[in-house]
Amino acid sequence: MNTKLVGAVLLGLALIAALMWYITPTPMPPAIATAPDDNWKLPDLVKDQTTKYVDLVVARNFWGEVVPTQAGSTGKPEWRFAGVMTNGAERSLLISIDNKPAEVLQVGGQLPGGSKILKISEDRLCILINGKKRMLPIYRQ
Repeated sequence: MNTKLVGAVLLGLALIAALMWYITPTPMPPAIATAPDDNWKLPDLVKDQTTKYVDLVVARNFWGEVVPTQAGSTGKPEWRFAGVMTNGAERSLLISIDNKPAEVLQVGGQLPGGSKILKISEDRLCILINGKKRMLPIYRQ
């Protein structure tokens, strides 16, 4: 009797599966997407605003006061670095002004342009220009 019950349950499940197969509607294929309107164009160009940005940089005054060169001037400084002299841990800067013999400057001294010397190293010079620290190479690279 047990096998007849198992057979009846299996037959019932098969009938239910077949009935579900035929009752379930056939799925619809996905709708074909239509192409969007092809009326596109490039965006309008932005007007040239470079002068606005140049004026902004000039107003910020990043480089300090700009002094125009004098007429007939070649723009070359009248002095140049001649070298560094060391005496133990003490360093001195040698500068040449208008091709005269070298002049010796120490830390705390001033260059001919008025910049204060803050530190002298073997190949660089730290100076104070318009309240800003700058590192200058002493020798050409």
